[in-house]
Amino acid sequence: MGVRDYKALLLNLLPTGLAWPREGAAQRDAMVEAYSLELNRVDSRVGNMLDEADPRTALETLTDWERITGLPDECVFAPSQTIQERRNRVVQKLTAIGGQSTGYFKQQADALGYETIFKEFRPFVCGLSECGLVEEEIGASTVVYGVTELLDLRYYWRVEVLEPRVTWLRVSQSELGKDPLAKIDNADDLECIINKLKPAHTEVIFSYEG
Repeated sequence: MGVRDYKALLLNLLPTGLAWPREGAAQRDAMVEAYSLELNRVDSRVGNMLDEADPRTALETLTDWERITGLPDECVFAPSQTIQERRNRVVQKLTAIGGQSTGYFKQQADALGYETIFKEFRPFVCGLSECGLVEEEIGASTVVYGVTELLDLRYYWRVEVLEPRVTWLRVSQSELGKDPLAKIDNADDLECIINKLKPAHTEVIFSYEG
């Protein structure tokens, strides 16, 4: 509903009688106009509340979303984050229910906007491994075989970051005059988050392909 709709609604709700003429009442029309403007403002703000209730579209309450998710934390390195990056980080924190599989960590990388490949290492074991096979696709990761003597190899895994994250200036998601047309970031935040969440007995190797 708009201001005109609210004005018509209020006029129809007015009582009848000589004190409430329907025609030629300038003071009454001004009063109804003022009420209509306020009702329209409240209506618009209610619509904004629907956006603010979702961290993916929040703007005014984005700081509150960051507060309840403990952000910014030690994994925020950029001196200035765009609204998109702040929203993505909040969503990543809210949806990180925990896990130890490479598939789980791949989801965290995707949420942050990085294209990655996860690889696990496994020593070649007679009777279990296939001769002549160097790599094997298992689920969301790739298993890379090594020699039998390197038994500690099973405690290492690698994250291949295929290219930097590019955050483009977008209408309603960026701040004009503050955010650049394109912001390119290395995966420093990804390294920090994965090292923070990884199983304590494992070591992560990061490699950059792009």
